[in-house]
Amino acid sequence: MSSTRARAWNAAMAASPGPLDLRVSARHVTGSVPAELRGGQLLSNGPGWTHIGGRTAHPFDGHGYVRRFHLLPDGGLHLRAEFVHTPSYLAERDAGKLLHRGLATNVSPHFWDNLPFGPRRNVANTTIIPWGDRLLAGWEAGCPYALDAETLATTGEHDFGGAIAGQATLAHMRVDHALDRLTLCSIAQGRRTTFTFREVDTQDTVVQTTVAEVAGTVFTHDYALTPSWFVLGGNPLQIRPGALAKALVGADTLLRAVAPDTRQPGVLHLVPRGSRGPVRTIQLPDPAFVVHFGNAFERDGTVVVDACAFQAF
Repeated sequence: MSSTRARAWNAAMAASPGPLDLRVSARHVTGSVPAELRGGQLLSNGPGWTHIGGRTAHPFDGHGYVRRFHLLPDGGLHLRAEFVHTPSYLAERDAGKLLHRGLATNVSPHFWDNLPFGPRRNVANTTIIPWGDRLLAGWEAGCPYALDAETLATTGEHDFGGAIAGQATLAHMRVDHALDRLTLCSIAQGRRTTFTFREVDTQDTVVQTTVAEVAGTVFTHDYALTPSWFVLGGNPLQIRPGALAKALVGADTLLRAVAPDTRQPGVLHLVPRGSRGPVRTIQLPDPAFVVHFGNAFERDGTVVVDACAFQAF
């Protein structure tokens, strides 16, 4: 990365823009918004506050900042942006400093200030998805937070009637538009990794649950779905015992306690929706770590998958 790009990146990551409510008239738009897009919206979420009280949090631990770009019928734009008001955000906003440890961030360089772990740092900073009359801001290891779809005001943690309360649930959620269902994936890791997929209807009622296990500890950030399958990357991890011990006593972070296991081949796991059979594991020709999926569909009995894969993590 060039020094200019690095400075621009660092400036963006250190910014804290705050709430926005801006209207841009069509005459200030270079070119024109295509007629087919007018009336639609673009939603974005990401870490909007990482430089907190003189310390810089890892981007994974920056506070969620949701932007809604509404493309107006006359060719103009209405931009609204707001932080997700999680308990971590509110506490650190009021205190003006880091208070809660994150996946890759400690409160202090001194280990004794990092004990105990304290409340889970759910910063709702990863995804944003419309569901019903609300928006859901997802995070990698807890419940999403619900926002008012118009004002972006945070209405609170959303655990779907307790279905995912206290569970490590992926930030990525997938919508089955044919069935009008939202799908969620919760993970429990150990010697084996357990995936619990829940499908909820428009009333947030769980209408189908699928539970599957695979050997070992695996890294999972995203998944895809077809009418018959959930598709997962089988990204094996190895635990670094020394780093884990240091993280537990506040001298290191949890992110540094794990590493990809490049000794194993890349695989995809196909989990039958509704637990109709065993997990099918497809070995890939090369080592591959799948971070995101673009799409998956079925054609003539074949599952076709578009994925973002790296040879090394």
